[in-house]
Amino acid sequence: MVGRYLPWRPKAPSLTWRSFLQNHMHDTAAVDMFVVATARFQLLYALVVLGHERRKAIHFNVTPNPTQGWLAR
Repeated sequence: MVGRYLPWRPKAPSLTWRSFLQNHMHDTAAVDMFVVATARFQLLYALVVLGHERRKAIHFNVTPNPTQGWLAR
């Protein structure tokens, strides 16, 4: 209701999603944790951290017993 009495101002164009990703690519990483079954049917937990800037693995780790400390490292 109040908006009717305010003067109209054009909004500044916002960044597109593509330009946002290009501007912040060097600060962004993807983290994934998944389960791998071995030939002996044991479960191993893998953690992968991928950097988006160069699309390379920053960190990779595998353990049979994931703990909170293991994930925090």
